[in-house]
Amino acid sequence: MNGDWTVLHSVPIGKHDTDIDHVIVGPTGVFTINTKRHPGGRIWLGVHMLMINGQKTDYLRKARAEALQASRRLTAASGAPVTATPIIVLVGAKAITVKQRPADVVVLREEELVRWLQSKRRGPRVTPAPALLSIVGMPRTWHANGAAAIETFDASHNATFALLRRSVGRAAGVRAVWVFGVVVAALATSFGLLTG
Repeated sequence: MNGDWTVLHSVPIGKHDTDIDHVIVGPTGVFTINTKRHPGGRIWLGVHMLMINGQKTDYLRKARAEALQASRRLTAASGAPVTATPIIVLVGAKAITVKQRPADVVVLREEELVRWLQSKRRGPRVTPAPALLSIVGMPRTWHANGAAAIETFDASHNATFALLRRSVGRAAGVRAVWVFGVVVAALATSFGLLTG
């Protein structure tokens, strides 16, 4: 992605402590992104349901609600109609079975997101209105008290995020080694007690 995009992270919304994981504004539209981590998970997707490992979720409903809130707030703040598209990004899923895709919520793997956002198939590319860009990063646009901080990043931060992702991956690997070591030590101790 390039500098034509504005990306907000952990956007506080409404009067309470809820937030939208990410809001993206760019040449192909306005998008709310709900990120769901399910390492090794098996996903089933239908028009009205998204299941993880056979368990029903309310992810589609929440994604729709977040996009609707974003659309209303951006429309009110900018004075022009704004429609946000809800996206659910699945991180670490092992398999995704698509029975039928919902017409109003986009469901993607993390590696598909940037390509999908930039795709010309999303419709005509436009330059976001300056009025929209000026209000999208203002806390009062999103939250009732306007005091919540919103992190705004652009394409120049991609390297930082890539580094962060690698660090998180390494930390998870180190944690897995420690857990494995503790389990082995516990088993060895138990075995020693049983045979001793």
